Amino acid sequence: MAKTYVPEITDILAWILAIVTFFVFSLFAEDLVGIINPKMKIKRFRYVRRRSNMNKQQIRGIVVLMLLTVLVLGSLTACGGTDAGEAGGETEVVTGTGEGYNGPITVEVTVEDGTILAIEVVESSETEGIATPAFEEISDAVVNNQSTEGVDMVSGATGSSTGLLEAIEDALSQI
Repeated sequence: MAKTYVPEITDILAWILAIVTFFVFSLFAEDLVGIINPKMKIKRFRYVRRRSNMNKQQIRGIVVLMLLTVLVLGSLTACGGTDAGEAGGETEVVTGTGEGYNGPITVEVTVEDGTILAIEVVESSETEGIATPAFEEISDAVVNNQSTEGVDMVSGATGSSTGLLEAIEDALSQI
């Protein structure tokens, strides 16, 4: 299942703050440039440079202004939220059904970020003393292998084992 990014309110506020900051800087650009270099003036947001050589102090002022701008924009980025997949992952519980020896077998498979965490048999018509140990053994093997491939059937409970694997595959196909 593809994850889609949904912006959180903090992301939206960070973008609004960045846009407002840009406009505030552009409104006061003439004053800011005047502080850095009094001989440089802005008319209608265009630089008109008068004859002057910038000294080291003026260059430092421009560098400091640029670093402050980067710092403000960097802090806005740091305030952004994280995707739900990055925060800790989504835990899904999916249900699957397979045909066992005595009837349908229903399982719930718990999956987080594509990793099978647990398998629980919810409903079964199988013989309890024979099928229960087989269900536990197969469930553990599937969780360890992270797949139904290569999992052996339990001797004496082949029909139940086949039904359980079908149910697990049915559940995993829904992810």
